[in-house]
Amino acid sequence: PEDTTYSAPVLGVINKKLQMVFGSGDGAIWSFEPRTGKPLWNYYTSVHGLNHSPTVIGDRVYCGVGEELVDAKGGADPRIGALICLDASKAK
Repeated sequence: PEDTTYSAPVLGVINKKLQMVFGSGDGAIWSFEPRTGKPLWNYYTSVHGLNHSPTVIGDRVYCGVGEELVDAKGGADPRIGALICLDASKAK
């Protein structure tokens, strides 16, 4: 990743599985299995690194984005900033 990140990882149980969720320098929210380090899912939100730590409540992941958003084609969206909510139970 090009950018650094100040997002602290958080642990949560999603789909009855313990997951470590964090914002990354590549602009995505990532989830890993903490015991093995296996990537479980990711979701790209920004063209820059994420500095907000996510919050996990049940199967939902909430996270703020303070930079340019990713548009539907994967490029930069002129809008800046968002609060997102992901239903992580639907991750494949």
